[in-house]
Amino acid sequence: MAAGDSADLTVSVTNQTQRTTARGTLDLDLPAGWTTGRKVAVPRIAPGGSAEVTVRVTAPATATGRVPMTAVYRTAGDRSYGTASLDVTAGPSAPARPSLSALPVIDHYDAAGAPGVTGDVLTYWTRVTNTGNTTLTDVTVTGNMSNLPTCHYSSLAAGQSYVCRTATVTVTEADVKRGSFVPELTVTALAPNGVRTTSTVTGDRVDLR
Repeated sequence: MAAGDSADLTVSVTNQTQRTTARGTLDLDLPAGWTTGRKVAVPRIAPGGSAEVTVRVTAPATATGRVPMTAVYRTAGDRSYGTASLDVTAGPSAPARPSLSALPVIDHYDAAGAPGVTGDVLTYWTRVTNTGNTTLTDVTVTGNMSNLPTCHYSSLAAGQSYVCRTATVTVTEADVKRGSFVPELTVTALAPNGVRTTSTVTGDRVDLR
């Protein structure tokens, strides 16, 4: 749903006991600024049965991202809880929340020809994603691989991603002694307020034994 909008959410209540439940109510526990209607009536439910009810919620204009919620089901003398989340599309009033992620994945392994693995080359592709709600500029990738400067990206809109396929690693004797190589990347970008946001990620270990 979009920030500032209302939506009808369907909640399923299941009776996991061996007796029919009494009539009850259900409401949602939401973050500050959210509103819901009155508690919704839930009918009697036979053992193993379910009932679906609809709860109307309204998001504040500043809501954005994944919002946690708790459904509270009440009957005479009993109370049960269930958790879920709702994805909210940011509106113009939402505060900027810049964030980045990166995923390095080995693409292929090239043997150098000499005995052993020293000198062999690992080639990676890396997906960089703008996981925030605002456009980021001057996206830069650094780390323990070669050719990462070519992964620079000038402007990346919220929710968008790109793939860089130029990063390589030449296996050294030190890597062989350790028995593995682990890619470590730091991705930084400039938010609209002039502050850089940074994310550091570690990829899967590559066995070099």
